[in-house]
Amino acid sequence: MKVTAQEISERGFSISFEIATPWARSAAATAMEGAVSALRGEINIRRYQSDLAVTGEVMVAASRTCDRCGGDVTLTIDGPLELTYVPNLRGEISPGGTRELVSSELDLGLYKEGSLDLSLVLQEHLALQLPWRVTCDLPNVSPSGEACDPNLLKPPERGPDPRWAALAALVPDASEEN
Repeated sequence: MKVTAQEISERGFSISFEIATPWARSAAATAMEGAVSALRGEINIRRYQSDLAVTGEVMVAASRTCDRCGGDVTLTIDGPLELTYVPNLRGEISPGGTRELVSSELDLGLYKEGSLDLSLVLQEHLALQLPWRVTCDLPNVSPSGEACDPNLLKPPERGPDPRWAALAALVPDASEEN
């Protein structure tokens, strides 16, 4: 769903969405990389000259797989949305091309052709909230079955390498020194 920047009044623009809203469900499924089981939220946009301040609340739950044990989990992201968009005035990037960002652009999103795609806003917000790894022991993850052991992938503890045993005999005992 696209919103034209010029159509946003001084009072702003607001839109609510839920799981039955096709553009929001599709955007959430893409960002969460799984089937969405719950979705609700509100996006508010205020225009300050050509800049767009996007705020709101988003809650989404999606099916994922634990990166540690491979079990089925539900990942929930719930919280405020705060993003700022500015028009892409420095020109389009050709397909496969790159453009160097200046430091003032690193915390801003760009919108083009005078319109802001709300599905991309939702995808960006969710992508920024995703954990680096989805594991059963995260606070916003609910395992379908029993949660996996955080030590599952750690190697077993062993004593010293037996190849060094000959050197251990050369080390004087602390009790012998007294």
